[in-house]
Amino acid sequence: METANFSYKKTRDGITIMEYIGSSSVVFIPNELDGIPVTRIGRFAFYECACTEITVPEGVTDIGCGAFMSSPSLTRVSLPKTLRTIQEEAFHYCADLQEIEIPDAVNHIGDKAFRCCHSLRNVTMPSQMQLLGKEVFAQCEELEEINLSHGLLEVPDQTFAYDVSLRRVQLPSTLRRIGDKAFQSCQALRQIIIPTAVALIGRQAFEDCFRLCDVIIPNGTSVMDDAFSKR
Repeated sequence: METANFSYKKTRDGITIMEYIGSSSVVFIPNELDGIPVTRIGRFAFYECACTEITVPEGVTDIGCGAFMSSPSLTRVSLPKTLRTIQEEAFHYCADLQEIEIPDAVNHIGDKAFRCCHSLRNVTMPSQMQLLGKEVFAQCEELEEINLSHGLLEVPDQTFAYDVSLRRVQLPSTLRRIGDKAFQSCQALRQIIIPTAVALIGRQAFEDCFRLCDVIIPNGTSVMDDAFSKR
């Protein structure tokens, strides 16, 4: 089914955008089609899109796997307050994306969702969130600082790996685990304060963080032998 610039399908929950077939560089996704609310951006719907700006409408609750993946010209995305889930690789390799504000209703961000967003400088996380996938912000070389959401239980494996400009991270008091290679090669990071609830710092979690000189670790935290290793 197609109308105007979008291929879409009807589901019991509303409209899923399946593919963008237009040519505009600035895209406003409609909040309804055929009088039915748009509730989901489907898998790879904007894959390798030439758009520079995209506005996702209120009412959308889910952004599917690879929905905006490999869209190298995309610099700005506006996400709705209704959004709850960002699936794996949703914005993977959006190399020109400079900032993202993740709405407070989002409770899950999938693996590699923003991996290789090489120009990403500013990220606003939800005030509360529990589930963050692996490698979500890996190889975001321009990212300089981030405040992680309260409620987060784990910084998963390779979450910020090779974020060479990352100099400040605020970890929430709810955190229980820092995964393997979570901050590997964060070469600008100078200080990290580990919350008291953290039980484990994983293998190579801070490997090759050459400038890291101020580390506060609670007495009860287990630290893998190579967590702070240098190659």
